[in-house]
Amino acid sequence: MPVRGHDEIGTLAVAFNDMSDRLKRIDEYKAEMMQQISHELRTPLQAMHAAYYMLAEQIAGPLNERQLRLVTTIRDNIDALSTFSNQFLDLSKIEAGMMEFHRQQVDLLTLLTPIINTARVMAAPKEITIGLAAQSVPPVNIDPEKFSTVATNLLSNAVKFTQKGGNITVTVAPCGNGARVAVKDSGIGIDADDLPKLFTKFFQAKSASAVSVKGTGVGLALVKAIMDGHGGKVYATSTVGVGSTFTVEIPSQSTGSLPHAPQPN
Repeated sequence: MPVRGHDEIGTLAVAFNDMSDRLKRIDEYKAEMMQQISHELRTPLQAMHAAYYMLAEQIAGPLNERQLRLVTTIRDNIDALSTFSNQFLDLSKIEAGMMEFHRQQVDLLTLLTPIINTARVMAAPKEITIGLAAQSVPPVNIDPEKFSTVATNLLSNAVKFTQKGGNITVTVAPCGNGARVAVKDSGIGIDADDLPKLFTKFFQAKSASAVSVKGTGVGLALVKAIMDGHGGKVYATSTVGVGSTFTVEIPSQSTGSLPHAPQPN
């Protein structure tokens, strides 16, 4: 706020500016701290991955079938911890205004195809089919790496909350000034009271606990933060026992330089 005098209004403006500077420094410190924590986590995680590889390949000696299953469980939990730490760090950076978006014109279908193929591998043990319905859309102005995180999170959630033998459909279509990507599943659904809170950090819907599906409550908050940073949006519709649809809308043209995203609601 501009300080235009030395009266009460001027004093208030000085106090407001000082408070704003302090909050900015706190946000920067928080992001730096999370980056340090994430860095400190990576070293032991890498060591555990190396140990897993030696055990799984039986380099350190033969393992029986039960031991191999236990080693696979160790690997899965190492991967889950690594994913959580990386996503939480990204979310902290965005909230602190320190995340940079490197945008470029991208063909959406080319970007999504390998992500969908990877999701099909994840879905295979549950016999879930993943289909793609794609229309012609204009190139979108996005950060490919960060939008890949959005698509990966939405698809992994769909697989997680869809029962064995279910189906997921990814739809790509034009909308307004850009493109729309929708991920529709035949999963457990979400209670209407929980829908407005889905993109809040650490929130988990009641339906998730009802079927003992574990999550961190970070993935969807990160999706929203990334879409905010692109000038786009994300929203969800759902019916309990029928399924859910998560939709993101991306502008086709640049909305200007956005070095960071606004804080998620």
